[in-house]
Amino acid sequence: TLGVDILGNVPRMTATASSTTESDEMSSPSATSENPSKGDGEILDMPWSDVQEWALKDNLAKFTVIIIPPITGGKPKRYAMWRTLTREVPELAGYPIPFLLQMHQRLSKKDAASNTAQDTPGFLPMVDDFEFTSNGGISGRAYGLPGIADGTKITTPSLISAE
Repeated sequence: TLGVDILGNVPRMTATASSTTESDEMSSPSATSENPSKGDGEILDMPWSDVQEWALKDNLAKFTVIIIPPITGGKPKRYAMWRTLTREVPELAGYPIPFLLQMHQRLSKKDAASNTAQDTPGFLPMVDDFEFTSNGGISGRAYGLPGIADGTKITTPSLISAE
């Protein structure tokens, strides 16, 4: 477990935005080293302590939804409203979503020994600052859509069977 040293400093935890295998973990520097080179993703070096760990564990369920696909026999999927979580939980404010995803995956691996582990919920795309268009679609800023930069203004075709 991570704690606070005698000067009150919180140790730094490094995570990468990509997943690594167990063999990658053994061949690369430890997660707390000064110059990590794990995986092929962006390196995120941010302070992390038990307070953030508890905040993530205690609050994630409140921001998790299960979506059942409209296709018959489709498997329900868990998603988290990560942006809302970072806005409403002060201990997690300012953390990038890829970092939180990585930290939850690490916590899940740690909890696997006690059989309390859960898969990390997916990232739910969203349209923010939206308005309905005259053709029945939506125009707004998209976040979390593959291939589209966050904050890009998009316009959808007309919505069918919107509930």
